Amino acid sequence: MRSKKTETIIFGGGLDLVTPALKVEPGKLLQIKNYECDLNGGYKVAAGFERFDGSASPTGSSFFAIATSAFSGTYQLLETVTGTPSGATGILTTIGDEALYLVTITGTFALGDTLTGGTSTATSTAESTTFENVTASESEVLNDVRFDKEIYFRDLIPQVPGINAIRGVFRHEDITLVVRDFDGVEARMYKSTPTGWSQVTASHIIFFDTAVLSSAFPLPGTLLNDNNGNTATLHRVSFEIGTHVAGAGKGFIVVTGYTAGFLVGDPIRDVAAVAATTTEDAAAVTLKPGGKNEWRSHNFTGALEFYRLYTTDGVNPAMEYDPTADVLTPIYSDQLNRAADIPTFVEIYKNQLFIGFARGLMRNSEPGDPFLWDAALGTVEFAVGAEVTGFDAAPNSLIVATKRTTRALKGSTAEDFVFDVASSKTGATAYTMQHIGTTYMVDDRGIIELSRVQAFGDFENATVSRAIQPIIRQLRRQLVASTINLSNNIYKVFTADGRGIALTFQEGDITGYALYDYNVNINVMSNAEDENGDERIFFGGDSGFVYEQERGVSFDGQNKEAWLRTVFQYIGSQTLRKRFYRAFFDVEVSGRANVSITAEYTNGTPDVQPTDAIIDTLTGFDSAWDQGLWDSALFDATVVSDAYIDLTGTGDSISLIFYSTSDRDDVFTLKDVVYHYKPRRLLRNSR
Repeated sequence: MRSKKTETIIFGGGLDLVTPALKVEPGKLLQIKNYECDLNGGYKVAAGFERFDGSASPTGSSFFAIATSAFSGTYQLLETVTGTPSGATGILTTIGDEALYLVTITGTFALGDTLTGGTSTATSTAESTTFENVTASESEVLNDVRFDKEIYFRDLIPQVPGINAIRGVFRHEDITLVVRDFDGVEARMYKSTPTGWSQVTASHIIFFDTAVLSSAFPLPGTLLNDNNGNTATLHRVSFEIGTHVAGAGKGFIVVTGYTAGFLVGDPIRDVAAVAATTTEDAAAVTLKPGGKNEWRSHNFTGALEFYRLYTTDGVNPAMEYDPTADVLTPIYSDQLNRAADIPTFVEIYKNQLFIGFARGLMRNSEPGDPFLWDAALGTVEFAVGAEVTGFDAAPNSLIVATKRTTRALKGSTAEDFVFDVASSKTGATAYTMQHIGTTYMVDDRGIIELSRVQAFGDFENATVSRAIQPIIRQLRRQLVASTINLSNNIYKVFTADGRGIALTFQEGDITGYALYDYNVNINVMSNAEDENGDERIFFGGDSGFVYEQERGVSFDGQNKEAWLRTVFQYIGSQTLRKRFYRAFFDVEVSGRANVSITAEYTNGTPDVQPTDAIIDTLTGFDSAWDQGLWDSALFDATVVSDAYIDLTGTGDSISLIFYSTSDRDDVFTLKDVVYHYKPRRLLRNSR
């Protein structure tokens, strides 16, 4: 009799669709959905996302438990519960056997309070003064209470006002900016507040010439008038050429507090002196609909109040948003040809604002001044040969991509700029360029690491996605957005229907590939630090909601379906049959999660009965699954090291399949598996 043996497989490496079965590394995967390759090894269920508008977060808001007894009558969910005599109130979200769970508490419930529902006569007496964020003794209760609380706060968050898809979303310190078409004529920008979305202040623009002051133009904050009783406050001034020229200065000003006046030919005056003459009627600063915003935050000066946001969208001029004044100001790189001054991409490099156009041009502002575009002072127009599809400000160069080529701008100013081709055959799909250690982007040949292009030239060596090339070929022409998750060292690209590809990095090396399916449409996505230095990742699509990634465990309250299937592991020899008895797993989980597990043998041949067989064959990215005959395991602790399933199969190889779907289970990480098996006979002519 042969004795039992063990084999340990460390999970890692992610999806591998191209390596031959006998050469693929143990622990890699044949299929994956909504798992990630964890930075510390193993496969982690993807975190959730939730809708956002600046008000109370569904997952981040508090709920409270009050122990109760002497129930009478029937409480109604979402009614106001009042304590007597304390006078405290709260909204009821969950009714437990021995507790009421409340949100939006005012006051303090006291021992002995009678708890009365606002829509019934039911009461209950509190047994204790305990009144705090609850840590339920049973994690299942905790998950259910948490889920009910999230429903309440989620339903309070509306869509961004308007129509069509979200055009742009970005975090700038303590506010999140979003753009959405308001109607077929205008798009509007909104900012997040504790009470929801608030439209950015409407400013007005006034074009002028014949600036007559011999001294400097009035400073921002100056109250201007048109000599007809109308006033407005100066916010920004921009000249067509370098500086104010007495009697000949041309440009525009942006003002706030405008109500009327400042028509063509009117003087623009400060307290007494005429500063300039208007050349066009004052007009509101508005956004045309249909754009797609790119964003950068930057401070071109040393003063903290000048840390501002810059955006382009392909249908409007570049814009500066001043969060202190809550004002949106257009930036014209060519005031004489404003109709064509509609850049698509924006970047900050060497303290200069760079903008890229669909018509194959790139321009830079004067160093330190994003409103100054004078060739005599350092502005240069570069021809890139095709539509600009992305920028990346690397430490020593500005990477500029088109669909077919990639260029690098080196130097600091117009005096020493050198604009060379970095790759004549490698380009970037629009909105896929990101920087995580080096520049990554999606080309027709796959995901490209620019440093490999520079090292190996325009060859296949530059592609870092060979293991998942079938998926890349399937999705590359559908990609619309990308982001990075610096906390987990992940680069992500997404299609419009919410499918995504992820690459995880460890010290510059790729440690694995994974796939997502968010089941919501995506148009735009961004990553930035907030006022506390925390990473914030937002996205939006045609639902009209703004969503924040890495929040909670569900997909905005919907089930998060996740599965993975390991490669077939031969264990010892591919010509030796093995009888498998048991598989033990190391699983990291903080809270509670359910997962269904099954196994298949001998490369999935129908001649060998699988353990708890799945009904539908797994065939690819959109495989069908059936849970009916799966074995289930419950993970409930901080680290579970003795989870296992019994195996009943015999074959030359084995593959494990994990499946879960839930809107409330906690995230968990599968670290490794230990197989218990017994060698049998060598394979003969048939299995």
